[in-house]
Amino acid sequence: MKYIYPYLLSAFFSLVFIFQGFSQGPIDGFLKGKNILDIAVSGGFQKANEYIGAKGPLNIKREMIYSSIFAAYGITKNIDFIATLPYIGSNFQDAGLYVKGRFLQLLNKRLDILAAGGTSFPVGNYSIGSALDIGQKATQFQGKFVAQYTLPHGIYLQAQTGYNYALNPVPSAYLVSSKLMWTPGKWYLDAWINYQNGLGDKVYQGDVPYSSFRELNADFTQIGGTIYRTLNQQFGAFVNGSKIIDGLGTFTTLAIGGGITFKVDVQKKQKISSE
Repeated sequence: MKYIYPYLLSAFFSLVFIFQGFSQGPIDGFLKGKNILDIAVSGGFQKANEYIGAKGPLNIKREMIYSSIFAAYGITKNIDFIATLPYIGSNFQDAGLYVKGRFLQLLNKRLDILAAGGTSFPVGNYSIGSALDIGQKATQFQGKFVAQYTLPHGIYLQAQTGYNYALNPVPSAYLVSSKLMWTPGKWYLDAWINYQNGLGDKVYQGDVPYSSFRELNADFTQIGGTIYRTLNQQFGAFVNGSKIIDGLGTFTTLAIGGGITFKVDVQKKQKISSE
C-alpha cells in the first residue's frame, strides 16, 4: 500500500500557544527530506465557555478566529528548520523558530529518536494583562525529545517530552504528549493528548494574591485530532480540532480549523531555473 509522504505530515501543527494551546505544536517525529520545503496555511475558530480558577469554573466566555502560516525546510535528511507565525483577531502573535534533528535510530530503524529546540517571541502589538488575552508577550526557549515508532500497515506511535523556559511575564512549564497516527493510502489521521504542568506557584482567584502573570500557574489536559488528504504531489488539505478537557488557570477551549499544505523541492526548482 502506498502511504502519504512523510515530509507532509508535520505541516498540520501550525499553531503554537503554550498557555492556551490550540494544537499540538510544530514538532513531530517526521522529517521533510533534504531541500524539501513544506508550507501550511491554516485558520479556524476557537470558543471557550468557562475559565477554571482556584475556586472552580468561572462563566467567562471567549470566541475568536485565528490563522497561521507554518513552514518547514529539510536542511539535511536528518535536520529540519521550522518557522511559525500565527495571526489572531487583528494582530500577529508570537512567532516561532525551531530546529529539529534525528540523532538515533533503533530496532531496525523502526524507532526514531529526535531532539528539537527553538524560541518563540512576540512580533505583534497585541493586548496583554487580562485573563482573556491569548498571549502575554513572553519570549520562550523550548526544548523537546521525541520518540516515534513505526508499526506495520502505516501506523505510528509517538511520545514527546519538553520544557519551556519563559522569560517575564509568564511562568515556565513542562509538557508531555502522545499521539497515534494512521496513514491509509492518501489519507493521514491522528489522535493525540497533551499535558502541560505550569511552574507558577499561584492560581487565579486563589487565597494567595499575585502581582504578575509570571506567578500564575497554568495546567491543562488537551485532546485533539487531524484528518489530512494528499491531493497531488504538491498539495494537501486538512481539518483538525482540539479540546482542553481539564486544567487549572486555563480556559476549556474548543478549537476547530483547517487548511492547505504546499510542498516544494527547492533543489529541483533551482535546477529548472538555471536551465
